[in-house]
Amino acid sequence: MGAGNSSDLRKVTAFALTSTVLPTLSYVVKAPYLRLLGFSPVEYGILGSLTTAVSLALVLLTGWLTDRYRASTLVFVALLLESASYALTASGLRPLIYLASMLVGASDALFMIPIEVLVSRITSKERFHYSYTYLYASMSFGNAVGAILGWVPERLGGVLAASTLESYRYCLLIVALLNPLPALFLLGLREEVGTTSRHSSGVDLHGIALAFKTLGQAFYKLVVFEGVITLGASLAIHNANYYFVLKYGVGSGELGTLQFFENLGMGALMLTMPKLSERVGDPLKTYAYVAFTSLPLLVAITYVNNYYLAMALFVTRTIIMNVASPLFTAFMMSILPEEHRGKALSLMDVTRDLVSIAGRSLGGYLLGLNLECPFRLTTGVYCVALAYLLLTFRNVERRISESQSEEPQSKLT
Repeated sequence: MGAGNSSDLRKVTAFALTSTVLPTLSYVVKAPYLRLLGFSPVEYGILGSLTTAVSLALVLLTGWLTDRYRASTLVFVALLLESASYALTASGLRPLIYLASMLVGASDALFMIPIEVLVSRITSKERFHYSYTYLYASMSFGNAVGAILGWVPERLGGVLAASTLESYRYCLLIVALLNPLPALFLLGLREEVGTTSRHSSGVDLHGIALAFKTLGQAFYKLVVFEGVITLGASLAIHNANYYFVLKYGVGSGELGTLQFFENLGMGALMLTMPKLSERVGDPLKTYAYVAFTSLPLLVAITYVNNYYLAMALFVTRTIIMNVASPLFTAFMMSILPEEHRGKALSLMDVTRDLVSIAGRSLGGYLLGLNLECPFRLTTGVYCVALAYLLLTFRNVERRISESQSEEPQSKLT
């Protein structure tokens, strides 16, 4: 498996680009839409926590399903659930919006793990730092398109003589109808599933537990890092749209413009990361070095009172913080055994989700007390996480070399 097929990779990257357009549009619409419906910052944080809780409940099952079945099938199911969530949100009814958040959690659980494993099934390990860069860059470009479409509902209101609230509602309904269409790119993929997973029957709990024991210490150190970095993100970044809505009174158009520039810049610069990684000599250190430079910009956002200056700072910091993230994924996937990648990624997602449940609600609460507090706290948390990563893997190149000559990479410590 993983011999590499450029035609299949092109299909997956085309899917990645198109499948992120409409969800991003709905994302930039959601914060001002919910504010017009009367949702408080605390409620906004709770909705995010509810999404994360459902994702957590399903993510281990998703890992097992991904290792056993075609990842592309699971992705299609995720798109259908996502469409249903947009339709429910458009209703404007509080109980249905909470239900919609639960469906988003289910969709999240069934989307990224299968996509990341799918890439590993159609490309060779030696090309992972390129393949995952292409995947995430395509997603960023799709996010950019979806973000700039955030101006559409505001212009639509004038054309239809509808209120801003109604324009947001129409937009969500259109997104619900069109969202599953990108799955057409996944038809005909030559996706191979491991024979062990394919011929097993039932959920083998003992096998899953054994798989977790064989993942190696290096993977669990990455899990610790991911937990800390997710805490920082959930406190502030996950609620950033609501921060800008509260502080500057912006709508979906302004939020969309912000995310357009950050995703466009991120997608373009991501394509330079594989070469930079080769110069540095290690993808993990490259990721940490690049991400560290974003921290002063994050705290600077809290000391300005002009939306356009704050937007410029936020866009730049988001690009720098995330532009090398495919290298983190590439490193992680390279140390995992093929037959257990889905389960390993699900464990990583469990860590993210557990932290996010508390972090998003706490971030919403802090946002209600002091607008700037979550961003300043997140800066400190990010600093701790990245320092931990660099200290823990300071000799990673030597350890990889030794592990290749003495034992499988999945046993890397």
